[in-house]
Amino acid sequence: MGPREEGGMFNLPTDNLYKFVAIFELIIALFSIYYPFQKYHELRLLLIENEGESELFKFHESYLEGRTKFIEGRLETENDTEKRQLLGDDLYKSKTELFKI
Repeated sequence: MGPREEGGMFNLPTDNLYKFVAIFELIIALFSIYYPFQKYHELRLLLIENEGESELFKFHESYLEGRTKFIEGRLETENDTEKRQLLGDDLYKSKTELFKI
């Protein structure tokens, strides 16, 4: 008779269909377990990286604040015009970096 039944309809291979559905559901179940853990791991790594960068910026900020205060103190006591110009340039660079942070 072939792949057609009487009545003109196809005879579905139910055994293979059930196997396909079972395997597909198994894949979906495994993926639904794996994906959240994988994303959680990625987010934890980003959090650790951002915390490290935050600490680095805090350290850099405190260094620049100290350097700015030191240069301002030197500017008040310096009488040589050339040295005052160099200190002014350094002060400008330090304040610019501090503003960027």
